[in-house]
Amino acid sequence: KQWYQRRVRGLITWFVSFLFHAKDTMTTEILDYLGASTMVMLSLYCMLLRISGRDQFGKIKNHLNYKYGIPIFLLWAYHAYNLAAYKKIDYGYNMRFNVFIGVTHHLLLTGWGLWNWNYRPHIKKAVWVIVFSS
Repeated sequence: KQWYQRRVRGLITWFVSFLFHAKDTMTTEILDYLGASTMVMLSLYCMLLRISGRDQFGKIKNHLNYKYGIPIFLLWAYHAYNLAAYKKIDYGYNMRFNVFIGVTHHLLLTGWGLWNWNYRPHIKKAVWVIVFSS
């Protein structure tokens, strides 16, 4: 379910980015920024679900959807309000916000990969990709 949402939101993010670069208006710029922050925060959400584990049947525990989903949504809503509430868009604030969330995601992903280094052989390649691409 989370991966389907990520695909759909990824398509929407690329579309609003295309709109912004095709027609630069305040509305398309806000949509572009919010689309990017949605993808970054959705990556963090999926990573938190992965770290938190699964039940004995391999499914993500339902209460974790709310435990992580609600705070992340509220943080995104606060970010959206800060971007859209003022007449001037603060590019620096948007970049700091997204970089902070992205770095947090990468640190969690790297930590999870190192924790599972010996248990899942394919993780080693993923960790090296993360380390060298960051």
